[in-house]
Amino acid sequence: MNQLTTGSLDQLFEVLRRTEHGKSEHTLYISRKRATKHVAGQHSLSYQTILDLYTRRLGFQDAKQFDDLVEKWQSGNPEPLMSKIKDHTDPTDFHVIDEFFRDHPSTQPTPASKSPEDHAAEFEEFRVQITRKEAEMLRFIAKMRNADPAQLLNQTVSRSIRNEMKTLAHDL
Repeated sequence: MNQLTTGSLDQLFEVLRRTEHGKSEHTLYISRKRATKHVAGQHSLSYQTILDLYTRRLGFQDAKQFDDLVEKWQSGNPEPLMSKIKDHTDPTDFHVIDEFFRDHPSTQPTPASKSPEDHAAEFEEFRVQITRKEAEMLRFIAKMRNADPAQLLNQTVSRSIRNEMKTLAHDL
């Protein structure tokens, strides 16, 4: 079986990050095509190579099948897409897949799905200051990932804290 490499996963995740939520099937299609063109250009690859990555190499007959799973993911159900990607990836890279889906805004519950009491119980607010240059970089990254800068900052800080805890636990 031709499994996805780490580089292929990175390209696939870039397409997913750049594929905007579609209000219709047509919007998702257009957004995915634009994302595919961008990623192909960034990596000096053909459009067809990136298209092949998320169609044939994931076992789909056409991109519509991929779009259907992307739509489910963007609606809050990442499992079918995660499972499909894992079916075509070496198990040593499963953590990369899990991290992408765990940290991406499309996988996060929407604020409307939780009551204010639930939201307050799960989070504690801290004030953070970053340099102007870091703020510019944060806004740029958020724009490239089609994400909210505040949410991206929260995810980045959370990921960093978890990594620090792993390091600390390992050092003990």
